[in-house]
Formats: sequence, C-alpha cells, structure tokens
Amino acid sequence: MSVGIGVIGREVTFTFGGVVVKGVTSKALELTNTRGEVGDDSSGGYTQALAKALEKSGGMTVEGLVKNYELFAAWFTNESCIYPVAFTLPDGSTLAWDFFMDSLNSPNVYNDLSTFSMSLSSSGNPTWVSGT
Repeated sequence: MSVGIGVIGREVTFTFGGVVVKGVTSKALELTNTRGEVGDDSSGGYTQALAKALEKSGGMTVEGLVKNYELFAAWFTNESCIYPVAFTLPDGSTLAWDFFMDSLNSPNVYNDLSTFSMSLSSSGNPTWVSGT
C-alpha cells in the first residue's frame, strides 16, 4: 500500500562540483531517450520504435535564491564547463552524473532578493546507487 509515501523536494540534496548549493528552491531533472524509428513500407503507416534508445541524456534546471557565489565563481574561474553533480534522495539513493553548465542566469530586481536559474546537460554515463 502506498498511502503516505512520497518525496518532498526540499529533502532532495543537490550537489554541484562537490558542494551543496545553498538557496535552492527548485530542482528539475529530465531524462531523455532518443527514439529510433524502424517503420517501413510494411508497417501500414504506423510508427514502430526500436526497443533500444539511440541515445540517452539528461537535462536539469536548478533555481533558487543567491545565498553564496559558488556557481558564479565556477562559471568565471573554471576552464572546463563540465561539473560533477549529484542528487541524493531521503532514502540515501544517489544519482551522480557529470553535467555541462549550459547557462547561469541571475536577475537582480532592485527591491527583491537576488535569484538564479541554471541549466545543465549531461555528459557521459550516470551512476545510480540505491538507498535503503
């Protein structure tokens, strides 16, 4: 029975370059399989998918309040744009993957808190470790 079971987003830890990023309010992970079309004249006009993905990838958007400058320092000081990223779930399960920093945006409204939005795309193979 699954009554009462779920994961609260704030209990998912996001680590970027080995550092827990402060101020995170939203973490969105998208996992993508690129479909291979194998339909031909005999498929009667219906699509037919290859059972195996041609390519697997991940994308991520992280948003929050600026509470430290680690992300900005990484953008300005590192030659490589690829960083180790980890999601740790409340049961200890961890997804670790290298991600390319596609963009880092920080709108600064004159009478409001400074926020950030970062977009990342995967590079290489992920590692999944199951928790308890």
